[in-house]
Amino acid sequence: MSADVVRETLKNEAELLDQMIKFVKDVKGDSFTRQAQIIQESWARFLGERKESSEQLSKASDEVLLQDLQQELAQVEQYVVVTRTHPEYTEQWEKFVKCERDILEALIRKIHDGKAAD
Repeated sequence: MSADVVRETLKNEAELLDQMIKFVKDVKGDSFTRQAQIIQESWARFLGERKESSEQLSKASDEVLLQDLQQELAQVEQYVVVTRTHPEYTEQWEKFVKCERDILEALIRKIHDGKAAD
């Protein structure tokens, strides 16, 4: 079933995020300014929240999984619009957000394809 492929992708993401968290936490920040230390802590927390979300979502039912991905896609679509209409956003940020959108669309298609095959 295609939803299982999406679940495996989310598990892989969680593993990757785990390694990223370890890297961020292992950086010696003693010589950083306090602001940089806060950023380091914030990244570790953000990555941890995303990892936890991926782990939980990988255990969700097909319907919950699809609904969550569709909600996330709607939010990312809003980010794409904002990055296009506000000059303070860089071209790289727009590319990143569009990549996120493309990934979400592919995951949603996989779930839909699996439902069509059932």
